[in-house]
Amino acid sequence: MLSDTVVRQAVTKSGTPRLKEELARCQTVFNKDEIENMPRNKLIGYVTLIRCLNHSELPCKVVIHDFGPQDAAIYGEVEEEPVRTSVSEEPVSGGMNE
Repeated sequence: MLSDTVVRQAVTKSGTPRLKEELARCQTVFNKDEIENMPRNKLIGYVTLIRCLNHSELPCKVVIHDFGPQDAAIYGEVEEEPVRTSVSEEPVSGGMNE
């Protein structure tokens, strides 16, 4: 059985636009305008619940009819979107003395 913590970790790795798309696709409670204005911490809570109800930590692609926003765990702190960096952004150390 998947734990809420494992699913939440997977959800938190997703960017905000993906979470909005998944929430819009997989439930019928919130409309697109509500989702567009939703803070990231609520998106994470609702998508975590959707994935738990779908028994998967992977993105959900079906409507979850049992979704009830009151059952979601929403944490007060805004969970930051993951920062993606490329290898080329790392500082290069040269042999020059200043």
